[in-house]
Amino acid sequence: MSAIHAPYHFVPLSSKVYLPPWQQEISHDHPFQDGFCGHLDISLLAETPILIGGEQGKGPNGETLARFHQLPDGRYAIPGSSLKGMLRSVLEIAGYGKMQRVTDQHFSMRDLSSGTPFGKINQQTKSAGWLRLEQGKWRLYPAAYIAVKHTELERVDRRFRTVLGEKKASARFEKQAGIGLNQGPFSHFFAVSYQKGTETIKPRKGAPFQKPLAAQVSPGENAVIVFTGDVSGKKREFIFDLPKAGEGELVPEAVMARFAYAHRSNPQNRDTDYDWYMQQRWGAMAPGIPVFYLRNTAGNAIEHMGLAFMFRIGCQESVNSAVAKVQPLHQSEEMDLADCLFGRTEPSGKANLRSRVNIMDAVAEGNPMPLTLPHTVLSSPKASFFPAYLQQSGDGEGRLSGSAYTTFWDTQAKVRGWKRYPVADFRRDQFDHFTRNGGKVSASVQIQLQALPEQTVFKTRLYFHNLKPAELGALWWVLIWGGDSDKRHSLGLGKPLGMGRVQVLVDSVTCRANDPGNAVPDASVLMQTFCHSVAVGIEENPFVPFGCLPEIQHLLHMADPAYGRKKDLTYMPLAEFRNAKGGNANQKLIYAPYVSEQDIQNQLNEARKTAKEKLAQAEKEQEEALQAEQAEAVAAEAEKLKDLGPHMPEIVELLTRFEAMETAQNEIFPEVNAMVAKAAEEKWAEGECKYLVEKLLGTGYASGSKKAKERAKKLKALLG
Repeated sequence: MSAIHAPYHFVPLSSKVYLPPWQQEISHDHPFQDGFCGHLDISLLAETPILIGGEQGKGPNGETLARFHQLPDGRYAIPGSSLKGMLRSVLEIAGYGKMQRVTDQHFSMRDLSSGTPFGKINQQTKSAGWLRLEQGKWRLYPAAYIAVKHTELERVDRRFRTVLGEKKASARFEKQAGIGLNQGPFSHFFAVSYQKGTETIKPRKGAPFQKPLAAQVSPGENAVIVFTGDVSGKKREFIFDLPKAGEGELVPEAVMARFAYAHRSNPQNRDTDYDWYMQQRWGAMAPGIPVFYLRNTAGNAIEHMGLAFMFRIGCQESVNSAVAKVQPLHQSEEMDLADCLFGRTEPSGKANLRSRVNIMDAVAEGNPMPLTLPHTVLSSPKASFFPAYLQQSGDGEGRLSGSAYTTFWDTQAKVRGWKRYPVADFRRDQFDHFTRNGGKVSASVQIQLQALPEQTVFKTRLYFHNLKPAELGALWWVLIWGGDSDKRHSLGLGKPLGMGRVQVLVDSVTCRANDPGNAVPDASVLMQTFCHSVAVGIEENPFVPFGCLPEIQHLLHMADPAYGRKKDLTYMPLAEFRNAKGGNANQKLIYAPYVSEQDIQNQLNEARKTAKEKLAQAEKEQEEALQAEQAEAVAAEAEKLKDLGPHMPEIVELLTRFEAMETAQNEIFPEVNAMVAKAAEEKWAEGECKYLVEKLLGTGYASGSKKAKERAKKLKALLG
C-alpha cells in the first residue's frame, strides 16, 4: 500500500472567508433596488442509479431495506430539502463560506502504540477511585485496586460465569442484580475480601515480570467486584477497595467533559456504559461510579479518566477549535453567501433568516422501476481518523513528512477541509467490499438499496426572491458549475459506490427585476458578478479566473467524472486501514491531495502573472481616462470663466491638481507659490486674482501652520 484511498476526499479549508457586505439589508419585504425575483424550471438526469432515502424497513435476515422517497400518490420524488442541501454544500465552498455546521465534540482514542501521545499516556501508571456527584460538583475518592481472574470469581460463585457472558459492564451489573448475585453493604455490588498475590506476565518482547493479582477471594465487606467491558481474550476484572473517609478531590469541568465525550461514540449516542451509570444515578449513591484515572505530569490535578483500565483518552482539541485554527471567522456570527440565500437558524432565534430560495420536490418522469441492488455496508468514516481529516505535513504523494502525525491532541491541529464524495461511475463490484476475502459482516449492519435506474429524469421548479445580482449569479454557478457542462452533482445514498451522480439542466427561466427600469442580465454576466464579488471579498486579484483559485480547482475536479476515473475511490481493506497509521514502521501514510498541489500552484501562479498584467493595464487605462476627464473638466471650467482674464486655463488646471492631491497638497505648494507671486508681479486681472484667492483661502495652503498664515497674507495682498 503506497497511499490512503477512500471514496471521499477534501476540498482544502480556506484561510479566507467571504461575508457579503449587504447581509444586514436582506429582507423578504423590502426589495433591493438591484434585486431579482423569479423561478427556474429544472431537470435532473440521473447518470447512475439513485436513491433518496424514504421509508426504511427490515429484510428477512435483519438487514435494512432502503426504499426511494415517494409522494402520497406513490410517485417517486427527490425532496426539495435534499436539493437545497446539495446546492448549499457547493455554495459553502464556492462562496468561501464558513465551516459552521460542525460539532464541538472532543474525540477520544484508545491507541496503545508507544509512538503516539495516546499510547504514551495509556502506558502510565493508573489510579482508581470512586466518582461522586455532591452538591452539583463531581468529586473523586481514591481507592486501591487489584486485578482478579475470571476463574477466581467463578470459584467464589459459579453464577459469575453467566454474568461474564455479557459484553458491556452495565449489562454485567444488571445481570448480577437480576440473578441475586450481590452481597454486602451495597445492593448493586458483590462485596469481597481478598489476599494480595502476584502472577507472572510473559510479554512477546522483553523479560517476564510480576503483576499484582487478587487471591483467596471470598465474600466480605471492605472491597467490591468492578466489571469493565469485554474485549477479545479478556480474562480479568477488578476489585476496588471502598473509599476512605474524607473529602473527595474536585474533578475539573474540562476533564468531565472529555470523559463524557470519550465514552459516547457521538453526542447523540445514549446507549453506553457511561449513560447507564448516569441514568442509574450511581454518582449520587455510595460508593459511586468506579473509574480509572491519570494525573498531570506535576501530579497535582486529575487530567484523564475512564471506565476501563486501558480507557479512551479524550483529545485536547475539538473539531470546532481545529476549524477556528484555520480562520477564526469560521465561527463568526455574520452570514456567508449560503446563509444569505438558503437562510439560517440560530439557537437564540435572534438572527434567524428565512430562505429566499425554495425548491419544489423533483418528481420522476414516467414510471421508473426500482432496482434491487446487492447487500452492502455503508460505512460512516469518523473525523477521528487524523491521517485524513487533519492537515498533515506530507511529501505530496501520500506519505508523512517526519515521524509524528498531527492529531486532535496537538494545540495547532487544523482540519483538512470540506469532505466530499467525488462523482464517479457506478461501482457494482464494490458492494461486497467489506465481505470479500472471507470477511464477515453481521446482517444487522448491512443494507439493501432499492434505487431508481440511471437515465431517470426528475422535474422541479426553483423559486428565488429578492436576490442581488451576485446572489443570483451564485445560484446559477452552483446549479451549472459556472457553465461547465462536464461537471456533475452527487445526491443521496450510496455515493461511495458511485450512486447518485446527476446532471442539472435549466429548462426555462422566468426572471423580473425589482426595478422595472433595470434589465435582466444574462446568466453568464450574473455568474461573473458572483465570481468578482467573492474575489474582491477575499482580496484576490479579480482578473484571476475564478476556476484557478485552489479551493475551486479541487471542487471542480471532484465534480468531474473523467478525473474521478483516474483515482482510486474505493475503501481500503481493513488490514490496510489498520496499517495506514504506521503499521509499517518505515511508512506512515496520509491522504494525498485530490489534485496535485504543485499543479494547482503552477496554474494559480500563471493565472496571477497574467492577471497582474491585466490589472496593471486596467489601472493604466483608468488613470488615462481620469486624466482625460479632468482635462475636459478643466477646459470647460476655463471656458466658462474666460471673461475673468486670459490666465484662467492656467489657474483652473493648477487648482484642480491641488484639490485632487488632498493630503499631499504640500507637494504642489511651490507651483502655487510661484503662481501667486507671478500674479502679483504681473498684476493679473482683478477677476483672476479674486478667483485664485477665494479658492486657496481655507485650504491647507492658507490655514493652520505659521507658514500658512504668511501665505494667507500674500493672498490678501494680491487683492490689494
